[in-house]
Amino acid sequence: MARVPKSLLWRTIRTKCLDCCVHQHKEVDLCESKDCPNWMFRFGAASAKRVPELRELVSKLPKGLPRPPQSEIEDPVEAALRKHPAP
Repeated sequence: MARVPKSLLWRTIRTKCLDCCVHQHKEVDLCESKDCPNWMFRFGAASAKRVPELRELVSKLPKGLPRPPQSEIEDPVEAALRKHPAP
């Protein structure tokens, strides 16, 4: 499975927040929808610095996540051929 760059994840969340707040940056900053799963991440990459709850969670994460061995990574083409064999 390919990894998605963190910058793309942050940008996607920030874009969703801007869409929800009619593209008003100040409204994203003032958002009170704490039940939204994106609320903690609404500042994009700066979220870890600006949201104390997130800063605490990030500090508890391991520094690096192990990658699965290459033998465990499934080739998407082979998986598709297994699901839909040629007639």
